Amino acid sequence: MAEERLVAQGIVKRYGSATVLHGVALTLRSGEVHGLVGHNGAGKSTLLKVLAGAVAPDGGTILLDGRPVSFASPAAATAAGIACVFQELSLLENLTVTQNLFLAREIASAGILDKQAMRETARRELAANGLNLTGDEKVANLPVAQRQMIEIIGALARNARVILLDEPTTALERGQIDRLVETLRRIARERDVAIVIVDHKLDEIFAVCDHVTALMDGRVVLDAPIATVSHEAVVESIIGQQEAARLQAQAPAVHATAAAKPSPILTARGVGAPRGLRDVSLDLAPGEVLGLYGLAGSGRSRLLRTLYGLEPVGHGTMRLRDRPYRPQSPRAAMREAVVFVSEERKANGFIPDFDAIRNCTLPVLRRHAWGGVIRRQEAEQEAIGVLERLRVRGDIHAPMSRLSGGNQQKALLAKAVLQRPQVLLLDEPTKGIDVGTKAEIHAFIRSLAAQSGVAVLVVSTEEEELLAVCDEVIIMQRGRCSGRRHEAARLDSTTLRRLALETTPEPVLA
Repeated sequence: MAEERLVAQGIVKRYGSATVLHGVALTLRSGEVHGLVGHNGAGKSTLLKVLAGAVAPDGGTILLDGRPVSFASPAAATAAGIACVFQELSLLENLTVTQNLFLAREIASAGILDKQAMRETARRELAANGLNLTGDEKVANLPVAQRQMIEIIGALARNARVILLDEPTTALERGQIDRLVETLRRIARERDVAIVIVDHKLDEIFAVCDHVTALMDGRVVLDAPIATVSHEAVVESIIGQQEAARLQAQAPAVHATAAAKPSPILTARGVGAPRGLRDVSLDLAPGEVLGLYGLAGSGRSRLLRTLYGLEPVGHGTMRLRDRPYRPQSPRAAMREAVVFVSEERKANGFIPDFDAIRNCTLPVLRRHAWGGVIRRQEAEQEAIGVLERLRVRGDIHAPMSRLSGGNQQKALLAKAVLQRPQVLLLDEPTKGIDVGTKAEIHAFIRSLAAQSGVAVLVVSTEEEELLAVCDEVIIMQRGRCSGRRHEAARLDSTTLRRLALETTPEPVLA
């Protein structure tokens, strides 16, 4: 067994009268990747901050290579060999890659910076970790995936023996995630580094980790080698047995048979658009959840935007309830009971200073108007009912910006439901959301389709999500979609990715 690199024992952290960590234990071993999972608010980020020296614990001990340590600051933890890469990257965007890598550890001779030596060293490190960069590039001009790797390379250059990663894949595409996963495994193995990764995506945890620890309400509820536990066991440990049973009972069976489906409510044939759609065909029936999968640039989100009237249709035909459908604006789509939930919830989903109730009622105030007077209390009561049905946690009377990401997303679903959709378009419905909240949203989507007959079209880059929530999946490639369906129950993540990469044309719907 690998040697114990960092051991946290009985870690306690309080903020005022609230205890966030209740005697948490965590053991990180050299050469291993350790997954840390849990609900938002379970204590994951607080634990990382304690280990990284950003927060002082109120109890417990930390052992590094068998010796007790205590850090007064992140700089002290870094000097001891513990590096933390938070969601908000710490690179200075106005500096070059090389300057960032050598910040506060510049190479100098006789008081003069040796820029050439730093450039050459940076290039070697970048190349060794798969980055085709010279080191002279401004960080501001680099994509997120490369910036993340530069942070990790910088930690290794500072002789980090423990690397703490807080949700490193949230802003990455599938291919970038695969490369990062492979790099983390290689770094742990070849550099004998202990790596801990906080992640909400269980397929990534199972792909990269050797061990998993789950927190609930600041307590360890699961700690086991990854090979000995199932996805279901991890989810149950995060949300609790009672909640897992409730969601199982609430969610109707998915993967309905084709014979049970009614006629399509929405059809598209040969649809193209000026920006990226070339030839799209699909059928969407009431009461089904249809997944739309594709690689970056395939046009999956653009299709949803076109169906919602945010982007124009260039050619082809669309029909809604067997009538021609060609929305010129979102307002036109909404009049036809077509509702869209954007993946960019903060940018396009809600007004931050309005509370959840007011955000939800904005699109439906007309329905509650009588003689030019809005019956606001009636509208608010309807909104509260849906928010409670979705189990939104937090103060729904406070500005929505104060809610957690998962509860913001639940509120956006409530806003969509209040519009009484017949067709619901969901773009990345659980992006950046913890496992427990994700399970609740999946159960709600399935329930909405089965009990209210809503036709749901889901775009997601998470294969695991599409396979969990959808009846069938269709594939987009370079702006094209034949409409051919693949039964979700017969797919796995690997097969789904292979289908997205295939170049052999599929038969187009008649």
